[in-house]
Amino acid sequence: MRSTSRITAAVLAFFVACTTLPPDSEQPTVESVYAMVDSFHVAFAAEDSARLGRLISEDSTMTFYGTSLSEMQRGRSEFLVKHQEQDWAQVDDITFSEPSDVDVQLTTAMAVITYHTRLGFVAGGEAGSLPLRMTLTLGREAGVWKIRQGSASPVGDG
Repeated sequence: MRSTSRITAAVLAFFVACTTLPPDSEQPTVESVYAMVDSFHVAFAAEDSARLGRLISEDSTMTFYGTSLSEMQRGRSEFLVKHQEQDWAQVDDITFSEPSDVDVQLTTAMAVITYHTRLGFVAGGEAGSLPLRMTLTLGREAGVWKIRQGSASPVGDG
C-alpha cells in the first residue's frame, strides 16, 4: 500500500525538478538531475501514467529490461501503454533502491545520468528484485526538462 506522505514527497520532487531548473543558457545542477530521477522512480512505482507523461518527451526512445530491440518503445505513448498493459498488470508493488555508482554529465542542452538501482516488485504474492543499470538522457523542451532516452539493463547481483 502506498502512503500519502510518499505521494506528497513525489509531487514535491516533481514540482522541484520541473520548476527550479536553470534558464536555457545555464547548465542544470547535479541536484536537479537527481530530483528528476527521483520523480521518475516515484511516478513509475506509483504506476502513475499522468505524472510519467509529464516527465517523458513525446519523442522519447526507451529500452527497459525484458524488452528486445523489436520491443523498443518509441515515443511517450508506446512507453506508457507497454507498462500499463504488460508490466504494471503483472505486479502488485514496485520499489526502487537509492541510486548508486552515479555518473552525471551536464551541458546547457542536455544531461546524462547513469546509475545502479534495484527494482523491487511483488508479483502473484511473491517478492522479487532485479539489479539494474539505468541510463537517462534529459533534454529541454520549451524550457522544461524531459526524459528523451532511457535504458534499464540487468547487471550482476554483486
